[in-house]
Amino acid sequence: MENFSKYSSVQKAVCQGEGDDTFENLVFDQSFLAPLITEYDKHLGELNGQLKYYQA
Repeated sequence: MENFSKYSSVQKAVCQGEGDDTFENLVFDQSFLAPLITEYDKHLGELNGQLKYYQA
């Protein structure tokens, strides 16, 4: 959850910006999604390990 609070300031800055600036939205998407993707990959690796264990 510490990472989320770090990125929430970026989210607020973009949401309060003027108009639809694609670059700002892209920066927000990348900074917000990066920790989620990392966490997803970690869990996916753990689940693959469990699957191999139970298939053996």
